[in-house]
Amino acid sequence: MDIRLIACPYDLGHRDAGMGAGPKAFLERSAEQVLRDAGHGVSVVTVEAPDAQSNEIGAAFEINALLAAEVRHAFGSGVFPIVLAGNCNHCLGAVSGVGLAELGAVWFDAHGDFNSPDTSRSGFFDGMALHVATGNSWRAAAGTIPGFRPLSERNVALAGVRDLDEAERAALDASSIVLVEEPALLDAGIEAGLAPALDAVSSRMRDIYVHVDLDVLDPAIAPINGYQPPGGLDVSQLVAALEMVGQRFQVRAAALASYDPAFDPDGKGLEAGLEVLKAFGDIGWGP
Repeated sequence: MDIRLIACPYDLGHRDAGMGAGPKAFLERSAEQVLRDAGHGVSVVTVEAPDAQSNEIGAAFEINALLAAEVRHAFGSGVFPIVLAGNCNHCLGAVSGVGLAELGAVWFDAHGDFNSPDTSRSGFFDGMALHVATGNSWRAAAGTIPGFRPLSERNVALAGVRDLDEAERAALDASSIVLVEEPALLDAGIEAGLAPALDAVSSRMRDIYVHVDLDVLDPAIAPINGYQPPGGLDVSQLVAALEMVGQRFQVRAAALASYDPAFDPDGKGLEAGLEVLKAFGDIGWGP
């Protein structure tokens, strides 16, 4: 399989800072070679945003427009796009670049990313990523990304969540998103816990985007960033979950998001991320 690694090294518009330093760390740790060793053809490109706006949220949408162009080029060339994403909001560029009229998503995250400007106490834009991707907020700004089409809530499975505030939980409960929280996932086991959600989405949708915020992993095993709550999956559980995704869907693009090297002095989170990246290659895709 031919893969294009698309590095998007920005954390709310700031290059190579915070979680924006993650993509460079993966490339320097031979992410390309990991995929080559697994038998894939690999090319690498980095999103460059020299004229990013001065305000962070405006810059985030500008960067997503540039990312969408890179994903579109890869997808249109029959190459599997994998985004090394600083932020979860880079999902907007990924799904816009795929550009299919009907696209679902399987989203692994410790958080819901389903806050809105009206419910967020912090105003942290990255905590709104899935809310924006499903067309629930920032609609005018999202519309500036060429090819953006909101994901239908009912075609989104959100798994591994273990940290929701009250307003975000209420919003998810009122939505049609298929939610599998971490306790239910681990109590039943990955296969039994995740299968009903994946089957529900796959009954309606074949083509999907796969999103992995690495903070879905347990920080005791893989330290990822400063937002990572206690608990979480181990790497083998996440890889098993991705294998289940590959058995049910046609994966059109994938993203590995939110790794901050400053919180991973021993490199355990980086190594875990490389295992997940290899799993992305293993689940494959088809034009």
